[in-house]
Amino acid sequence: MPIIKNPELKAKYFFIFFEKNLLLTCDTELLTENDFIKIQKSVSHSQIYLDTDTDSIFTEIYNTNDIENYKAIQIRESFCIFSREQTIAIARSKALINWLNQMQFCPSCATKLQLSPKLSCLCCSKCNKEYFPRIEPAIIVLVHKNNQILLARHKMRNQDIYTCIAGFVEAGETLEQAVHREVKEETGLTIKNVTYKGSQAWPFPDQLMLAFYADYKEGEIHIQKDELTEARWFDKDKLPNIPSQGSVAHNLIFNKF
Repeated sequence: MPIIKNPELKAKYFFIFFEKNLLLTCDTELLTENDFIKIQKSVSHSQIYLDTDTDSIFTEIYNTNDIENYKAIQIRESFCIFSREQTIAIARSKALINWLNQMQFCPSCATKLQLSPKLSCLCCSKCNKEYFPRIEPAIIVLVHKNNQILLARHKMRNQDIYTCIAGFVEAGETLEQAVHREVKEETGLTIKNVTYKGSQAWPFPDQLMLAFYADYKEGEIHIQKDELTEARWFDKDKLPNIPSQGSVAHNLIFNKF
């Protein structure tokens, strides 16, 4: 199903994104058609699109200074507020707006790309190539050792938050190989019994997070200092500050998959 530029403002869902946030009403409800029209007329925004797959109209604004009577929440928070259908539409719309804002020209010949009239992709009129939205697979794993779990603080993230080991899947790897490699690289530990638990679209900007459990096998913790500031074993009833609800790590820690 195609993505439509400058659509008629009729759809099931209306999304306005601001950085990593989703705009909602003051009552924490999704925007209506009237809300969307009012906001997009009052602030500077990117192109407006309709995703026909989810019947969602979406755009991105550049500031919230002139917006009253609405609030912005982190997109990840919305994943535990709204229904599965709604969160799929939110994640897809955010991933699409990221991709459409970045993918302007053909990587092969630099011709301006156009939306396909039939598929959710961009087309090059010169090369006749089709470019579909990019998805980058990444693994995230919670390692168990008896009644303890392995959590780490990452250098590039909030230093007050402990979370699971995670990383991108490299070319030529299976998911299981990526899990073993990331744990070994970042903590020096060897694991076993890698078990797939579930997945979650993570449009920051275009990840598909694939979640696993694993058991400790052997080794002592020696962190990869350019990635982590600390890694420790924690009792399940004595957890540190962890990622909020709606995040993949939170779902793993509390077995919500």
